[in-house]
Amino acid sequence: MHGAEKGTLQQALSMAQEAVKLDTAKDSHGAVRAYIQSIKTLDTVVQRLTSSSQPDELQRVTSIRDTYIERVKLLSQRYSIPNEFNPQSQS
Repeated sequence: MHGAEKGTLQQALSMAQEAVKLDTAKDSHGAVRAYIQSIKTLDTVVQRLTSSSQPDELQRVTSIRDTYIERVKLLSQRYSIPNEFNPQSQS
């Protein structure tokens, strides 16, 4: 992974840490917003890695991103929080 990807990945993981803190503090709306920011940043890393020849790193980052997407879906369903990962909750 190159410097740009590492920096963007670090930024995404920092956002995710903030999301986990909010999640732990039972601030579900704040956690969902922070997870989504992290997911969008991880998407940038995934796009960059897709065009490179680093399949192991791509799989690792994709797995992390997918875990956060699932957490957003769970929180969104549980607390009726609309977002792009849970379209049925949008009205």
